[in-house]
Amino acid sequence: MFPEQAAILTADPRLRAERGLAAARAALAAGAFGKAVGLVEAAEGGPIDTAGRVQDQLLRGRAAFFGDGAADAVGDLVAAAALDPDRTRWTPHPGRPGRGTPDGTGARDVA
Repeated sequence: MFPEQAAILTADPRLRAERGLAAARAALAAGAFGKAVGLVEAAEGGPIDTAGRVQDQLLRGRAAFFGDGAADAVGDLVAAAALDPDRTRWTPHPGRPGRGTPDGTGARDVA
């Protein structure tokens, strides 16, 4: 709740948008997926740079994935990868080490 209040009370539009995205990350971590999407939408009203847009799409995708299922998340995660391809990387799958990639090192992940 504190990050959300910080965003609401911030006068500078750019900083308010950044704090809104931080509040959305906190809401997502707390399992409040709908709240996270609402905070992302509020942050979109401010000036957000490319990194902010990537965060925006990642947060939307993650909220959709955990809230509604993987099918709803794909569009947002692909949009985030299109904005910043360098953030798409191979990461190990925690439950199945050594599986998931052609070379057996992990699973493809966006973020």
